[in-house]
Amino acid sequence: IGCKCIGFSIDKVIIHIEFIKNFISSTSSEVRHRSIPLSDRYYNKRTNKLILPFFTLKKSIEPFVTIYLYGIATCPNVTIKETSSEALYELLQLVDLPILSTYIIKITGPLIRIINERSSTTLMK
Repeated sequence: IGCKCIGFSIDKVIIHIEFIKNFISSTSSEVRHRSIPLSDRYYNKRTNKLILPFFTLKKSIEPFVTIYLYGIATCPNVTIKETSSEALYELLQLVDLPILSTYIIKITGPLIRIINERSSTTLMK
């Protein structure tokens, strides 16, 4: 997924945003319904929600956050903007809190700018 590492332009990756979103969703669904249950350390103790084991590693969400924020902030296609915002929401539900805390400022800045835009009323729901 890391666009810079494998030489892809983010413009070429963003058109596959639906696939990336579905991949993470299906992975979390598979982990939830597996025959061997995960240990308690992969569940948020406050909310009892699943945390994907991969998302307990440092910088594990960096490529996803980069792609999703690009889709939300700079892509002119409204469908991609909506899919990116839904995917970002779903991603944040699956991330361990210590990992998420390192991305709070990086995520909230662009989201505040998006909310202030009058043209993106469908994203404000």
